[in-house]
Amino acid sequence: TTAFTALDVGDGIPRHPAALYEIAALVGIWALIAALEARVRLRDGARFKLFLAAYLALRLGVDHLKPGHAVVAGLTAIQLACVAGLVYYWRVLLRPRRELLEPEPWPTASTPTTTSP
Repeated sequence: TTAFTALDVGDGIPRHPAALYEIAALVGIWALIAALEARVRLRDGARFKLFLAAYLALRLGVDHLKPGHAVVAGLTAIQLACVAGLVYYWRVLLRPRRELLEPEPWPTASTPTTTSP
């Protein structure tokens, strides 16, 4: 790569610092999930689902910058695992309100009080 962030790890080939990109993205994912939690109530497990879906998408993209051996359709083994994970979490991505947010409580009708004579 010719990017200004390129590093030479001793073999004379400039490479992207993928680990630094991942760290920066993980901090961003954490900040986004924290901001979301401040605004809405999440279901149990929603934070994990959000993190994992975001991380799988991140790895799918960042691994294009790393040298590796393509297995199928130009994707490496880890990228194929990321695709499989994203397919598993597809319903979370399609219906985030239903899958991630705590449902609104049903309104309760006031029950009339009766007094006995």
